[in-house]
Amino acid sequence: MLILDLDLDFMVQPIRRASPDKDVRYEGSDVKIWPEARFRTFLEDRLHLSQANKIGGRACEHHKEVFFHIQALIGNGILVPPLHLVHIDAHDDIVGCSDAGQITSADFLLHLIGQDWLKHLDLVLPKGEAQERVCLIKWEPLRIEFGKHRCPIDVPDLETYCLPRKPDFVFLTRSPDFTPERADPLFDLAKSYLAE
Repeated sequence: MLILDLDLDFMVQPIRRASPDKDVRYEGSDVKIWPEARFRTFLEDRLHLSQANKIGGRACEHHKEVFFHIQALIGNGILVPPLHLVHIDAHDDIVGCSDAGQITSADFLLHLIGQDWLKHLDLVLPKGEAQERVCLIKWEPLRIEFGKHRCPIDVPDLETYCLPRKPDFVFLTRSPDFTPERADPLFDLAKSYLAE
């Protein structure tokens, strides 16, 4: 199954590295977001989404919710692992791991790998955001190693990436700590492509 995981912070510049306080929106005169026309073209032409032919999906506020949605959807037989997950985000959501073993928005992908639910991961990041992580990502061949778990990955550039086909399911995350309130209409627009 091809699963699209879309976090709206990918279209925000400059990228916010960390939120000083939980639930504080990312505002400022220098914070830019994609115009609606560019975002709509990206959804339709490069991700193969259609408002006329909506696809099953879930909208989330915080990215860690995707883990729990996937867990429930697998339990209900709606998603069948192993999954090919395409993660479009401003952050890799791998390296922010917690020693406490808690699932966070900064490391939920590791927990998906740790369940052996992923057969392949595409980390689609803005230019310059893919960086070698010696502790988790082996770059020859390209894979994530997390304990005994392995997952091959690709790291395509956001500017040129196109999904190979229409996804089987879509997750959409607002990430209010990393997006300005001005991006909320684009979140609502993206939700209009989903059959929740």
